[in-house]
Amino acid sequence: VFNQAELAALSGDADTALSRLGRAIDGGFAGAGGFDSPIFDALREDPRFAEVAQRLQARVDEERAKLDMPPYRPIAETD
Repeated sequence: VFNQAELAALSGDADTALSRLGRAIDGGFAGAGGFDSPIFDALREDPRFAEVAQRLQARVDEERAKLDMPPYRPIAETD
C-alpha cells in the first residue's frame, strides 16, 4: 500500500496518496523516515499529510519504545 501512495504522489493525486498512506499505517507500516522522501514534497503543506505523518511518528516511536530505543528523529535534526 505504501508503494501505491508513492505512485499516487508522483502522479499528483494527493487524495489517493494520503488515503494510501493512512492505510499503510493502519496495516502496520512503521518505516522510520518513510515520509521523508522527496516523493511526498508536494504534500507537505497539506494538513492531512501532517496528520498522517504524526500517526506514523507515533507508531514508529511505539515500536522503538518496545526495544528500549529513543524516539526516532531524522538525521538532519540530530546533526
